[in-house]
Amino acid sequence: MKTVKNLIKVTLIVSLTLLLISCSEDSPVKVDTEKNAADIQEYISKLSYNPDQMLNVQSTGGEESTREVLEDTSSTITSGNITTICRQTTYNLKKNFDQIAILRPTTGIVWAGALVKGNQSLMDGIPEPIGIERAPITFSVNLPGMGANGTRTVNNPAASSVQAAIDSSLEWWNNNAYVDGYVNAANSSFHLGTSYSSKQLSLDVDLNAEWASGSVSTQFNYFSSETKKVVMAVFKQAFYDVIFDTPISPEKVFSEETTLSKVQSVINDATAPAYIKSVTYGRIIMFRMETTNTFKSADVQAAFEYAAGFSVDGSLKATYDEILQESSIDLVTIGGNAAVATEPISSANSNSATTILQKIQSVISGENALYSKNNPGVPIGYSVFYLKDNSLAKLGYTTEYTANECVTTQNSNTFNIYLGNFSVIKDCDGIEGGGEFYFKVQFLDENNNVLANGFNKYLDVYDPYNYLINQTKTFTMPRTIGKKVVVKLICYESDKDILGNVYYDSRMNGATISGIHSYNSNGTWSGTSPSSRSIEIGKDTNCNVKLHYSITYQ
Repeated sequence: MKTVKNLIKVTLIVSLTLLLISCSEDSPVKVDTEKNAADIQEYISKLSYNPDQMLNVQSTGGEESTREVLEDTSSTITSGNITTICRQTTYNLKKNFDQIAILRPTTGIVWAGALVKGNQSLMDGIPEPIGIERAPITFSVNLPGMGANGTRTVNNPAASSVQAAIDSSLEWWNNNAYVDGYVNAANSSFHLGTSYSSKQLSLDVDLNAEWASGSVSTQFNYFSSETKKVVMAVFKQAFYDVIFDTPISPEKVFSEETTLSKVQSVINDATAPAYIKSVTYGRIIMFRMETTNTFKSADVQAAFEYAAGFSVDGSLKATYDEILQESSIDLVTIGGNAAVATEPISSANSNSATTILQKIQSVISGENALYSKNNPGVPIGYSVFYLKDNSLAKLGYTTEYTANECVTTQNSNTFNIYLGNFSVIKDCDGIEGGGEFYFKVQFLDENNNVLANGFNKYLDVYDPYNYLINQTKTFTMPRTIGKKVVVKLICYESDKDILGNVYYDSRMNGATISGIHSYNSNGTWSGTSPSSRSIEIGKDTNCNVKLHYSITYQ
């Protein structure tokens, strides 16, 4: 009997166990996704952080950057005919960025929709991913003519799956919109700066050396000195953007299975959650120009703007041509995954200004400035927004640097004026006989003061006739605005009447003509390029003479 009772007990226990197992298999414990999502939303919305402090946002009064003078000194050294004025100015440069340029390898980290931490890693240009399971994401590619074909949804977002979806959109554009005549020229931005320190230069050209590594970083290690100027110009040419749809609420970016504890283990006040809102694809091209320190920084920068096709003061083109011809210019391109290629454009005194202009402008606006299947561009920059409130994450940087600007000038120029032929084109006497000429050449300043001994000569000749003077006159002139070098020709022609009385032809009775060469604000003398000149009296008459001369200075 006792055995039967024990058997019944065992049977009941086994039955209950099987029943519990069966219930567990048929009715699994469900996660309350709605409550979980609400908890995550509440947690993120209550995160307390100061984005301006976290990312060092600078007070710039709404401007992209500000530059404050901290100290300003100058010195002057005169040695003979040369004066050198050096000005040392210490600045505090502040700049905020809305977009981070890709200047170091970020493959697998930077993609539209990626979750990243809004901490120091952003400041360093290599964002730290947030490794939490994701909900599907939607993004768009903004090539013209793309329409709905540019919008893609990725169910399991990661760098590889997002890139595959981007490739699919681009393939559609290449096979359809491009064929239909849509062309997408680059949207180009341009920044220019003179180099005094690597950080200052990088901020001025909108790149920031703190984001760079390896061969990109070394491009900022060329500095101006007392003997040379270094200028860098940067073109960011954007072909298209990949834009992540703004999440309507923070928790929507996570998988439904993501728990609050998982979020709390990764995200806190010190690591504010953010996302990559957009990634720009295109190319970054840099021109580095080095020239002698006899030119002002502003003039060197303006010379490159001129070379790049920007409108400049026409009266200064001769100066800009000179700067370009005396400069060495290198092209630096940043390719996929921040790979660098360097190519010389011109070395000092090796090419004409026209050739340099053509080379630079062909790089800027050539076929590689257009998106195409064979020229798809690479990721060149990205913007980051905070997940908490979808606000832009600005990044601020500051640096102090000293600009040492030395300008060396000559106080005067030494002129050499070579007198060539005095030409009698028409002898004033028609067919009746030759002409009896007396002419003299004077060298005067703007106040008619004599600069050098003149030349005079009597000639009794028939036209046409060339008399070679073959003399050089040398003198010195101050390099002062308003100063003038005047080459003056005075000519007489005499005849005799039937009684043998001498009289002067009224058309050549002390007739004068002058070549005037004035000192200009651009540091040159007018009318000296080309150096060969001529002045003429009585053009297109039968009483016509001309003086040929050349004028050079140093």
